[in-house]
Amino acid sequence: LRIHSTIAIGLPRDVPAPGLTIAGKSFAPGTEVSCPAYTIHRLKYVWGDDADDFNPDRWSRGNKTEMMKCFIPFSVGSR
Repeated sequence: LRIHSTIAIGLPRDVPAPGLTIAGKSFAPGTEVSCPAYTIHRLKYVWGDDADDFNPDRWSRGNKTEMMKCFIPFSVGSR
């Protein structure tokens, strides 16, 4: 699910009032933002230099808390 994302595009979300700052960038309320799971699932600072490889051992040697925050095969939030 990490290597082959379930969706190809990011699921859009609207920024709530009073606005939001993401990675140092400010967004006004009502702005639509998204980030494809494909991109998040390949962050080398989370998954390691072999982020593009299938390697189940990463779950036993890596930062499991950080990986779980960045593992979003079906997006996040309530349905």
